[in-house]
Formats: sequence, C-alpha cells, structure tokens
Amino acid sequence: IARVFGVMAASIFEGSMFKVSSSTSTNFGRIPNIVTTTEKGYNTADGTPRFIMMVKEYVERSGDTAFGFQMYPVIVRSIDGTITYHCDSLGFLTHGDAETWMDAVGPDGPWSPRGNRANDIQALWAQQLEAGIWFATRVGDTKSAQRWNQTLRRLQTNFQTYFVTERGVVDHLKIDGSADTQLRPNQIFTTPLLSDEVRAKVLATVTRNLTYEHGVASLWQDDENFHPYHQYNPYYPKDAAYHNGIVWTWLQGPLISELRSFGRSELAFRLTTNSVHQILDRGAVGTQSELLDAAPRPGETEPRLSGTFSQAWNLAEFVRNFYDDYLGVRISLLEHSLVLRPNIPKAMGKVKATINLNGRGLPIEIEQHSSLKTVVLDGSNLRAGGKGKIQLMSDTDRLVGVDFKIPPRAVIRLELRDTSVTLLADGIKHDFSSVIDNPRLSVENLSFASPLVRSGLRSLRGPSYPTITHAQTKAKNAHAKLIVNTGDAAGDDVGTGAYTYPKNPNFAPGSFDITNFTVSYDDTNAYFGLRFKSLSNPGWHPEYGFQLTFVAVAIDTDGIPGRGKRLVERNANYLLDDQHAYERLILVGGGVRLEDDHRKVLAEYIPAETDVTNPLGDAESATISFAIPVAYLGKPAPTWTFIVLSGGQDDHGGAGLGEFRNVDREASEWSGGGKTRTEEANVYDVLMVGPE
Repeated sequence: IARVFGVMAASIFEGSMFKVSSSTSTNFGRIPNIVTTTEKGYNTADGTPRFIMMVKEYVERSGDTAFGFQMYPVIVRSIDGTITYHCDSLGFLTHGDAETWMDAVGPDGPWSPRGNRANDIQALWAQQLEAGIWFATRVGDTKSAQRWNQTLRRLQTNFQTYFVTERGVVDHLKIDGSADTQLRPNQIFTTPLLSDEVRAKVLATVTRNLTYEHGVASLWQDDENFHPYHQYNPYYPKDAAYHNGIVWTWLQGPLISELRSFGRSELAFRLTTNSVHQILDRGAVGTQSELLDAAPRPGETEPRLSGTFSQAWNLAEFVRNFYDDYLGVRISLLEHSLVLRPNIPKAMGKVKATINLNGRGLPIEIEQHSSLKTVVLDGSNLRAGGKGKIQLMSDTDRLVGVDFKIPPRAVIRLELRDTSVTLLADGIKHDFSSVIDNPRLSVENLSFASPLVRSGLRSLRGPSYPTITHAQTKAKNAHAKLIVNTGDAAGDDVGTGAYTYPKNPNFAPGSFDITNFTVSYDDTNAYFGLRFKSLSNPGWHPEYGFQLTFVAVAIDTDGIPGRGKRLVERNANYLLDDQHAYERLILVGGGVRLEDDHRKVLAEYIPAETDVTNPLGDAESATISFAIPVAYLGKPAPTWTFIVLSGGQDDHGGAGLGEFRNVDREASEWSGGGKTRTEEANVYDVLMVGPE
C-alpha cells in the first residue's frame, strides 16, 4: 500500500489535482471553531493542527490512501495559510488571547488570556508541520516538504530558547515577547518538542502541582487567580473559574499517556479508577461530566460535578488511554504492522481484549505480573500476515523489544522471563529479532497534589462593593410614589432605522422593543418596571426568568448640561446628548448592576439558582421588575431624566450580567444586522423621559 501510495501520488501531483488556490483572508486555511447555517466562527488556533494530525493518524491506521489524496490540498492550504498569516519570524504560530482551548470571554475580555503564542499551540503547530511533511514526502511534493521542514526546525530551535526554562516550560509568550509563567497543565502537550530531561520536569510539575485524585486542574492552587469552585455566586460568574483552577476531566488523558511513557502506570491508573467511579456512581450514570470543582465544598466529601453532564472528548480520552496506553496497541494498515507496548497496572491483573484489525477481531491476552510475562495473539481469524512488534518490561527493569513476522491464521505466544524471550507460532518456535535496552524515560517521587482552598483567596473575597439580596431586589410596595409611567410605541426596535434581530430562533421578535417604563419610590427603595413586546426564556438560566435582552438605564440626576458622562459603554457604544449626561447607570441582564459616571460599581444583584421561584423577569408577561435601595441610588426626584436603552444580551456563554450584543452589517445567528457604519450603537430601542 505504501508503494502504491507513493507512485500514484507522485504522478497525480505532476498534474493539476493538488493545485491550491490562495486568498487574502487571514482565515485562509483555518478550520472554523463553529459552523451553523448562517455563520462561521474562526476563534480557534488549535482546531486546524488537530485536524491535520488526525488526518495523518487516520490514513496511517486505516490505510485509506484515497482519503489522503483528497485531503492533501487541504493540508497544503492549512500550512501555507498559517505561514502567511499566523507565523512570526521565530516560526511560532500566533493567535488571539482567547483562541486556545482556554477560550472563555467575558464583558471585560478573556478570563484566561494566552495570546499571542501559547505553548500547546506551538507543539500542535509542530505536529501539523510534521504531518504535512509526511504527506508531502509521499506525494512527491519535495518543495513543500523542504520549505515546511525549515519552518519546523526554526520552531523547534526557538522553542528551546524562548519557552524552556530551568523549571520547565512557560505557559505562553505575550505579544511584547515576555513570558507568562502561570502554572497551567498546557505544558503537558509540549512533550514532542522537549528533551527527555525536560519532559521529566514537566511531568513532575504537572503531577505534583496540578493533578488531584479526581483529575487535572486548569491552574495551580497557589496562584492568586485560583478559583476552587466552578459555580459560586455571588463571588464570580462561572466563566471566571472555567480555566482558572477547576478540573477538566479530559486533561487526564494526555497526562496518563505521559505517565505511561515513564513507566508510572500504577499512578496513572488511580486517575482512571476515579474516572470509573465518576462514570458509574456520580452524575449521569454511564457518562462523565465536563468539569469538577478543584476541591470539595465545606462539609462535603467529594468535589461537585459541573459543566455539561456528558462530555465527548473526556470519554474519548478515557477509551484511548485503555487502547493506546494500557494495552499499548498501535495498528498501521498502511504498513501492515501491529505494535503492542502493554503497560498493565497490577489492579487489572490478567487482561483479555479483542481489537479490531481491518474489520476482523484479534483476541489478545496479556499477563505481566509474574516472573513469566506472556502475550498471546489469537490470529486464527486473520487471513493475511504482517509485521509485529511487542515491547515488555522485564523484572530487572530492562526494556525488551521483539520484532517478528506474523503468519496468517496463527496463534502467537510471546514468553519473557527476565530478558530471555521465547516466541511461539501455533506452539512452534518462531523466528524473531530482539533488542534489550534500559528504559528510555524515568522520573522519581511522583505523587498527586491534595486539594487545598487557601484562606484569603482573591476569588473568594466576594465583590468589593455592596450586593443586593434577592429579597431586596424583588421588594414591592403598591403605595410607593409613582414618578414615571411612560409608554413607548411598539415596533420601533430598529436602531438607526434598519436593525434586524440575530437569526437564532431563541431571539423572540419584540424582545428588544420597550413598550412601558415605570419608576416609583419610598423611603427604602426605588422600584423599576420594564415591559416589552415580548421576552425570551430559552431555559439556560431559569433563575433570570428571561434572557437575551439587555437594558441600560442612564439617569441624569443633576440636570446640569455638560456634567456627567455621555458615553454608555458595556458594548452599547451609545452617546447621549450633552443635555442629558448621566450620573447613575443601571444595567439589567443576568442580574442588575448600579454604576456611577466613573464606572464605579455602587451595588449589584447577582441571581442565584434558588431565585427561580421569583425571578428578575417574566417572559410570559414580558416584564422585568426590580428594586434598588435608595441608600445606593439616591431617592428619585421628578427632576431626574431617564434614558432607557434596549438591545440583545451577550454573556459570552458564561452567565453573569453580560453586555449589549453586537450588531453588524449583516445579521448572523448570534449577531444582529443592519448597521451601515461601524461606529453606530448596538442599541435597538431608546426611551427617554424627564421633567417637562
């Protein structure tokens, strides 16, 4: 197959099949992070390298050379596009702050910025180049292979200079060239670029500082920005913790692979055992949650599950660890070869498994925990032979590798006692070649970290400003003094005249269209009421009672022209006239926040899950009602002017107050349309009421 691959590909390459067009788009050659019927999003730097790496993996393992031919123009485009638009002079792949897998973004920007050169992205880029060179060599594209190899060598050399330190590997290089040394697990992905000595340091660092029995944390617990719990209102929105301390269950996959490479399968299997407990005994039985808290809550014995209740990539890693790491199976139908490097934990005992070999089952048995170690391959169901390699560790810690030819329809039995090897085919001694060497990798004194929530953590101090309780924000007084009760025409939610809603059906028509606004007060509170033509409640946060609508109420309290602030921010980008600059601003979305004209937060209501019984808004009646203590706002007066702005809410998928959603020239699934100038505001409806 390999010879046919090379001959056919070389002849095809001389023709026109592999000609690749060019583009001036900076997304040329990139795999989008999201594709819907209405839009594509290119906010990922690792999607493209991982795709190309998996194309190579698939072709190698399956022998599907036709797919390799089909994908080669895509591979060329992906690498040349990166070199043209996203590669610096050092050979590093550059990217935005939120374009790695740590991609959470809030109204003030990324929660864990890693731009513009993250360590894991450089390792993935190197593997993408290696995959490209592998394909280019086989299709006869020697010019591309040589050019990409030069980029790869430059990247490998400069990675040692700029990323590798005495303590290990820095997390990322900032745009100014300085190194970010936050202790994160991403360095475990950089092993293809490291010497064995540095690999050992990285493994020790990640295991001892970032790994608990229940998984791998996204940030070291001694970091000032460490967030031990995912959902922990009112202290922070959950996206603040998403990549800043909590455990991601998929991360243990690459760590287990590295532990296995260093012969530490017993320690690795403790992680696997805990995953089995999570899958069978916790949450949705038979699957595994996306996240766990870094530590148990006070009074609880296990960290809480969080995130999506069933996550595909961690389940895939769970299966891969058994197949690739514990069994150590590597099948290449391209080379007609089978490699077994088993490293079976003692707790698994004698292992029996059946692996898929070109559509036929190959039963195997492995027993490593006795003076006689055995591997049995029952190939009686296989019609063709091939090449085989088995590697085992002897009792004297010697690595024994056995290379042999697999005859068709035969049962192969390998026996290892110390470094003495016997290979039998259907009970008859079989020819083989053997290599005995010391283990290539070693690391001592590995142990997992113990979860610890330090006192005084910044994330657990709570807001520096007063918080308004649910009881306070939902207070009512039918006898409060009414000073504003103003209607607004329906159907005027068109911004500057041509705004349209985002195309996602969860945006209910009229949910940005204010139809009534009221203000009343007593000695304790100011009471606000907002009515809309309709409201949405997709059910993502039932404690809000509505979602996808955002409101700003700018209040000119002094009536003095030119004094106060004119620009309403929070992505509203709305400029008030000089006569009505504001001194107070109320923001309403996933909560209620009161600010002054210097953006100082005076008070905030942060919804909790239990608030669902009496939420901030009610989609059925299309109303939002709340109270703010006059101790924070001041007592409303008839001389105050209220300017109410309404538009789409965007919490960037992470809950919390949110901000105004973008309006672009053309509407897409999650952005509105109709702007004719980029400087126009992201506001659909405006209502102003003040003294006559």
